[in-house]
Amino acid sequence: MTQAFDVIVLGGGIGGYTAAIRAAQLGKTVAIVERDKLGGTCLHRGCIPSKALLRSAELYATMKESGKFGIQAESVRLDFGQVHARKAAIVEQLHTGVQYLMKKIKLRCSKAGVAARPFDLLSAQRDGLGGAGGRRISLARAEYANHRHGLAAPHACRDWKPTARRS
Repeated sequence: MTQAFDVIVLGGGIGGYTAAIRAAQLGKTVAIVERDKLGGTCLHRGCIPSKALLRSAELYATMKESGKFGIQAESVRLDFGQVHARKAAIVEQLHTGVQYLMKKIKLRCSKAGVAARPFDLLSAQRDGLGGAGGRRISLARAEYANHRHGLAAPHACRDWKPTARRS
């Protein structure tokens, strides 16, 4: 069974899922292909967890200096287990929100990796979001977004040839 999409977004990070949402708002049929979890590195290992940890550290440092503000707080301690539990809860809440949003606007999400041939992706499994589990996804045409200053990689796609063209 072949499915056609107007747009296939590679990567379900913040840039990928927002691009997919916008394309869907413009009336395109859209699929997201992600090798890990929706939300990407920023949500799961980068920005969000770091900011949660930093906020706990900031609050701890402020509490240690509370005497300067006329507030006596005896025995301020850092419970590292609770700090990590808070971080995990924040990440899980945001991840659940992204998954809900994808379901709500009926975007296809599939776990996949790059196949041996250019323009092919191997869909690894269903992820509960209507993914195209166990199928090869062949791209009829690929566009390389090269408009972001500082992120240019002009030769990244020069050897790629499409396996088929859709008219």
